[in-house]
Amino acid sequence: MEQWQQQSGPAIARRLLVAAMACVGVWQLDHDDSVPAMAFTDALVRLSGRQVRKSNRHTAPALLAGLWVLLSMVALLEHPSLTKLKTFIAKLADQVPKALV
Repeated sequence: MEQWQQQSGPAIARRLLVAAMACVGVWQLDHDDSVPAMAFTDALVRLSGRQVRKSNRHTAPALLAGLWVLLSMVALLEHPSLTKLKTFIAKLADQVPKALV
């Protein structure tokens, strides 16, 4: 909470509510054995970049980390146009030394 930089009590309460909602959603997903839920948990674990044991398949912290990455990606794709993102990626690719590619 110290890193949130919220200035008022209502702002902190809203932030806590959003965090709690994310935790409840991940908890529900963690306990859902349906095929779509398992596919989504697998995707979130891959997005999280965390390694989990094959016997475990996923952990709640990995699901939360993957959810954070997914929400960040969605926010990124909603704001600039896809053309602008492709232009940015092309410029970045031109700057990377060919030996690294």
